[in-house]
Amino acid sequence: MRSMVEVLTRRRGTREWDVVVRTTGVLALLAIYPATRWPSIAGLIGFLCLTLFVSGPISVVLPAAFEPMLMVAGRLYPPLIVALVAVAGNLYMDYVSYHVYGRALQHPRLERARNSTIVRRLLVLFQRRPFFAVWLCSWSPIPYWVVAALAPLSRYSMAKFLLATFLG
Repeated sequence: MRSMVEVLTRRRGTREWDVVVRTTGVLALLAIYPATRWPSIAGLIGFLCLTLFVSGPISVVLPAAFEPMLMVAGRLYPPLIVALVAVAGNLYMDYVSYHVYGRALQHPRLERARNSTIVRRLLVLFQRRPFFAVWLCSWSPIPYWVVAALAPLSRYSMAKFLLATFLG
């Protein structure tokens, strides 16, 4: 029992990352009760879990996985509720992605890539109108992961990044 308490109370990474990991765990545990108590919303909870999976950093390799799930969920549940669940899941994963991309792109082995001509040019373009760039990529066919990587690289405000994503 004592080792279990140690495992549950030991900090995981930075304070911010520890909060993300613990919040994800608590949300997963909290989802069990409603899914078993009200089976009619179990599909929405599953949709939220899948949204979290395909909307995070893995979206680079699964670029078009979210939209078909969104369309199916919209046929099974009221579209407004589906939209709210999708936005909540996307915003949470964008928060996580901001930190993951930010940390990964600062790795010393990626210094050549960070200093490459293409990345420098993209950063200049992004920094001209970052809010517009995030907003545009969040609703258009332009790959969103590009701005998701450029935002932390340029140290763009996370609050503005999430607001632009929400509005998109």
